[in-house]
Amino acid sequence: MTRNPRPETRNISCWSLVACLVSMVLFFPACSKQENPLRHTPVVNIVKQMSPGVVNISTERMVLMKAQPQQQPAQPNFVSGYQAVKLPSLGSGVIIDKNGLILTNAHVIQQAASTIYIIFSNGTKIEGKVVGLNQVNDLAVIKIDPPFPLLVIPMATPDDVLIGEPVIALGNPFGLSSSVSTGVISAIHRDLFTPQGQPIFKDLIQTDTAINPGSSGGALLNMDGKLIGINQIVAQQAQGIGFAIPMKTIKPLLEEFETNYSKMARSASASNTGSPQT
Repeated sequence: MTRNPRPETRNISCWSLVACLVSMVLFFPACSKQENPLRHTPVVNIVKQMSPGVVNISTERMVLMKAQPQQQPAQPNFVSGYQAVKLPSLGSGVIIDKNGLILTNAHVIQQAASTIYIIFSNGTKIEGKVVGLNQVNDLAVIKIDPPFPLLVIPMATPDDVLIGEPVIALGNPFGLSSSVSTGVISAIHRDLFTPQGQPIFKDLIQTDTAINPGSSGGALLNMDGKLIGINQIVAQQAQGIGFAIPMKTIKPLLEEFETNYSKMARSASASNTGSPQT
């Protein structure tokens, strides 16, 4: 004879089933909100944190171009058969100081005869001025008046570069703001020469990270999120061969610049107040 379960046993079983269903409902949404490690990689986290520290640099320079036959001398900027035209140029820069100092390549700004604009990742656009220039090493420093608190990208220790280590390039290739590419350090201590054998740049970092026009002056970061180089140039007739200026070149120049900039600031302050320099 089959006995039916006692009522209290059936009640316990029903409540157990309800508790199980409730726990599943609560558990699975919580799981869905957790970060997937396959998507939220170290690269994603570094880019999310450091992208605001890389800016777009837009410059304008005036050039005289031969006027077309249909253009009349009465047109603005028309001088003796030539017309003054503003040519834009694009590059990238790295915020290195909370007071508004931005590091970039000299070739990004050296032909900017008129205006230099700094464009942040949030779209804010302000003017900047060149306060430091070293054409031998292709480095320049721009000063801005910060419109809001700036994210400063930390610098790695000079020579702390490993061949084969993964790296991240942040910049604005072809004006495409906040672009990211990844690769590895292919080699260090690379020298570049002209076809005639004359040295151009020395002791560069070689990387297979994509560096395109407009990326110059952008950041090359290691997986600690620290700046190991300033993206500079790419080999035009090759694939996957780009170069960056290393911190061992950058840091001494920045220290020299800071010394000179401090002297200039004190001199300007003394001139404005009429007090003697110290």
